[in-house]
Parts: sequence; C-alpha cells; structure tokens
Amino acid sequence: MEKQVLKINSELKQLLPKAEEIWIAVAVMSDYGMNVIQENTNPHAKKNILVGIDLPTPPSVLKRLQGLQNEGKANVKYFYRKDQFFHPKLYVVKTNGALTAIVGSGNCTEGGLEKHLELSVKTVDQGLCQYLLEKYFNIYFKIGEPITSEFIEDYEVLFESRKEREKQDKQELTIFDKSANSKLKIKDLDFTNQFFEYIHFAAFEGTKPYSHAENVNNERYLVKMRLLDLHDLIYPHIEKRKWDLHPHHKLDNIVSSHAHSSWTGEEIGSLWLHYGRSPKELEKYEKEYGENQSSMYHMRLQVLIRNNSIDIWCRVGKNNGSILDREYFKTKMQTDSRFRTKFFQLCQILDDQYEIHINNVVKKVKSFTTPEELFEFTKSDKQKHYFIIGKSFKPDDRAFSTSNIVNTIMGEFEKLEPIYQHIRHRF
Repeated sequence: MEKQVLKINSELKQLLPKAEEIWIAVAVMSDYGMNVIQENTNPHAKKNILVGIDLPTPPSVLKRLQGLQNEGKANVKYFYRKDQFFHPKLYVVKTNGALTAIVGSGNCTEGGLEKHLELSVKTVDQGLCQYLLEKYFNIYFKIGEPITSEFIEDYEVLFESRKEREKQDKQELTIFDKSANSKLKIKDLDFTNQFFEYIHFAAFEGTKPYSHAENVNNERYLVKMRLLDLHDLIYPHIEKRKWDLHPHHKLDNIVSSHAHSSWTGEEIGSLWLHYGRSPKELEKYEKEYGENQSSMYHMRLQVLIRNNSIDIWCRVGKNNGSILDREYFKTKMQTDSRFRTKFFQLCQILDDQYEIHINNVVKKVKSFTTPEELFEFTKSDKQKHYFIIGKSFKPDDRAFSTSNIVNTIMGEFEKLEPIYQHIRHRF
C-alpha cells in the first residue's frame, strides 16, 4: 500500500520512536535534519546513514555522524564519486519487524522535511521496501567512504567557499522577483530635498551590480561623485574634532570603485566613502607586515549607498581582511576583562537599530545584556566573513536631507569613532 506524503517530518515523528532499525540515504543532511533523527528515534534503534556531499552537507553534521559511529550508535558513511551526483532521498524504518519506506524529493533538512513544497511516497509493501534496501541502500553504502577526522578537516575548507557561492546563486535567482518590486518602491519615494536622489539608488538595482556596461558604469560614477561631494562636507568636521581618521591618499580611492576590476569581484552592490588609518601609518604596516596592508585590509568607518538603503558602518574587517585588528581585538577580549567591559559600554551607547555582523550572523547590538554575552558572540569571528557594527537608513529618511546629512553622519560617527579606536591594532 502506498500513500502520498507532503510533510516527511510528521511521518518520521510517528515512525522513529518505535524504530528497531533505520536506514537513511540523502543527498544532504542539515543540523535540523540531524536533530529530527536524533531527538525522535528510539535510542536503542540501530542507525545506518549515508549522506552526500555533492550538495553542501555541513561539516557540523559530518562531525556528529562521526561521533555516533565512534560511540557505536550508528553505521555512517558519505558518498562521493567524481562522475556521479549523489541525489537520493530514501528513509526506511523497521518497526515491529515490518519495514516502511519513504521515497521522494525531500532531503533531510528543514526545507526537505517540513518547509519546502515536496512530494514523496510512503510504502509498507515489504517486497518493495526490501528491494530498496538490498538493491539501493546496501550497494551504495558498501562503496561509500568512512567519515574520518582527516576528511572533515579538508572538507571544512571547501565548505565555506561553497556556501558563499550558494548564497550568491540564491541572490541572483531572486533578482527578477526583487528588481521590479524594489524599483517601484524606490522610485515612488519622495526624494525632495534629499542629498541622495533616486538615480543614486537605481544604479544598484536588478542585474546592474554584475554589469560591465558603459551606461551602468556611468550610473555608478554619478554615485561616486555624490559621495565625493559628501566627503567635502564632512571631512572638515572630522579634522576639526582631531579624530585619527583619514581618507585615502589618492583622490580616486576616497570612494570605492564604480567599475569592475580585480579588486571589486563580480558584484558591485554598493559604493562607499571610507575613513581609516593615515598613509604614514599604512606605510609602517606595510614595512612591518608586508603586502596586503592597504586601507582595504584595515578597519574603517564607512558610509555606503545600496539599492534600498544608506548604511553607516564601523567595518572591523572584510572577508579575510583586517587580520591584525581582529587578532588584537580577539586577544584583548579574551585576556582583559576591562577591555571587554569598555567595548560593551561603547556598544550600549549605540541606538536600537545598530547591528553586529559576524560570520554571516546578524544580531542587534542591544540584544546583549552583559559584556560576557557580547564576548561569547564576538569570539566566533573566524575572519572568513565580514565583521561589521552598523545601521541602515531608508533612502528617503529625512536625516539625509541636504540640510541634515552632515549632522546625521557626524552624529553616528561620534558613536562609532570610539569603538573604532578601541578595537584597532596599535604598534
């Protein structure tokens, strides 16, 4: 007897508590899927699990599977063949001596088990269930590979770059859905007396961030010129306050590049005005630490223009950037309780809209109630991703009118500059 299944989760939660043995072969398993299996399966049941890595099964799941194997609680392997894409979704559960199989489109992830629009079939036909075990699971499990610590260590290095590519793929796929709506939304805003106009935000709409076309470069160039106008307005105030913050020593680099190059990557999703270390200080860093010591690889304060926002950041570091600043910060947070407390206090001065971005995880700065909570979050920084403390404004926010913009930015910089000085590395 066969039954259509739309939500595998509900079926598994009925079967697994009574299971005597389970067999799972899936293209990808997430921590969510692993939790469903672990939390619902009879603890005395024998587990046999085969996962793929053609799709990005997280290293954390592989480590957990390895742990089960080492504890004698499961037989686990991963499957990879250069010329074969491993893509099954098979769940077989034995209860009271009888087999039940679920086969379909759902991977062992939150999407596959619960959230996505999937279609699977459940069968209790013993002949068919036995066939699926003998002619599919057992064959591929036999030629699968053991999950070792050495394999996980190598896999982790590749996994991060794969996730970045996957994220970019998803962003590209949503362009057609977002672009029409965001264009209508942004275009309908009232930009009267605003310092930045519709054209400055429209330069980043749709597929334009990926375009090398001359007309798109010209649109982004207008944004660059407007940010230079902003620099002329706010830098005298920075100098007046005698902050140790400096623009790039080359006029063309005071604002980020509007045209694609080896420095920009494939996407120009924003342009920014930035302030950081002095040319003399950067020269000292280059002399002491070698290449990759330009302002691009150091902490700075930034004003960014995107398709649908104006952002103000203390950019602690880009991906694989500001290594010295980040290492200094991490060491001081670990070893100096007064430094931790001071950092927490400086963050508490920020308003409720400020967020802190670490390892692609974003949290409200005010969500941390103690220095220790904030320390626990910041110590997860692995330098592979951006480390940002900042906030976003809507394009038509009156704080960015021609009459208010200088006071607005200097007001935010007043709060961020002490954080910048507190974190940055010093000789």
